[in-house]
Amino acid sequence: MKKRFMALFLSLLFLLGTVAEVYAAEDFTPRENLNYNLTALDESIVSTAAKGRSKVLIFFSSGCYNCKYMLGLFKNTTKPLDDVDVIAAELNYGVEKERTEAFYNQYGTDKVTYCYGAAAAGWAYLDAVQPDSYKFTTPLVVYINRNNQIVQYTTGMDRDILNHIETYLPTSSPEDGDGGDSSEEKPAPGTDTGSDGNPPEKEPEHEHQYKTTVNQATLSKNGSVEKKCTECGFVADTKVIYYPKTIKLEKTEYTYNGKICKPSVSITDSMGNKIDGNSYSVAYSKNKNVGTATAVIKFKGNYSGTVKKTFTIRPKATSISRLSAKSKGISLKWKKQTSQVTGYQIQYSTSSKFTKGKTSIVTVNKNKTTSRTISRLKAKKKYYVRIRTYKNVKINGKTLKIYSNWSKTKTVVTKR
Repeated sequence: MKKRFMALFLSLLFLLGTVAEVYAAEDFTPRENLNYNLTALDESIVSTAAKGRSKVLIFFSSGCYNCKYMLGLFKNTTKPLDDVDVIAAELNYGVEKERTEAFYNQYGTDKVTYCYGAAAAGWAYLDAVQPDSYKFTTPLVVYINRNNQIVQYTTGMDRDILNHIETYLPTSSPEDGDGGDSSEEKPAPGTDTGSDGNPPEKEPEHEHQYKTTVNQATLSKNGSVEKKCTECGFVADTKVIYYPKTIKLEKTEYTYNGKICKPSVSITDSMGNKIDGNSYSVAYSKNKNVGTATAVIKFKGNYSGTVKKTFTIRPKATSISRLSAKSKGISLKWKKQTSQVTGYQIQYSTSSKFTKGKTSIVTVNKNKTTSRTISRLKAKKKYYVRIRTYKNVKINGKTLKIYSNWSKTKTVVTKR
């Protein structure tokens, strides 16, 4: 009973500690934002330095009850957040990937963009608002106005987060000439004001002139598609182009049939997603006759680089048509194959698995030959026999044999 009481008491102290740190600074001077690009769970890039819209950054841990409660407010709220971007960033996604994604599935909402890989960003934001700090209680919430300034922050549970958004980050801009209304952004405590008691006028905003730039992904490095204003440098959108990690041919072996062989290509990026065929072209060579053929994959569009893949075209196989026993020997006949065939290779063994030491090979170097007698074998011994074709092919200046598949194995017992 005492142990349960102590555990409950310590939990209560911890909760009170988190609430005590909610309002970290009453007289807070707006600070400039930091520029961080966070990767969302859908792999898009979210910039925390984008001007023109207010932002709320919530650095959370998927194992934190306070975080679940606070983000649950956004899921159930009916309050408008038209001009406020809310970004919830997991501090420890790499370790808690499955729990983070389960957390997103439960608390995810179109009002919130969920990001990961944000531990460094979280510490940097805290250091900006609370220099020389060494820890904080999750969630850390940073409020950033339309001028890209940090105007307030909290650590721990912020039960009034929706009200704070209305206070520090109004969801709509005042109409020109209306003299300002309740939607006008209120100056944060400590903000410099002019002689009339109002904040100094902001520089007029310009209409962004965007240009989309593609930085191609290479065979080993990601690229990006960036939408950026040519006048002020504001980056409105950045998407990652993941590099092609796995490049495979549908088939790596063919049997010669007199036709051109063109195996299809399958390519997936470093995230396991299939890359569309419009992003590359394939050129084939030496892909009809027996030998080694080539497929050259050349990337284009969002990708750059060239990859060479090879595949083999084997000669057509043959089969044993008759196998008979002789005195300490065997005699066999097979089906003739002359098209793209140089000769035959006969293999016989006392082992059904053709193990080394119990197996011998006879090479027939004329493709028109269809029979052979093998002597000097053991009397009254069972032999396993099979045959295949081959063709001599020059590859890189060297003559190599390209073999067909083996025929079905037949057995025979030699005579005395």
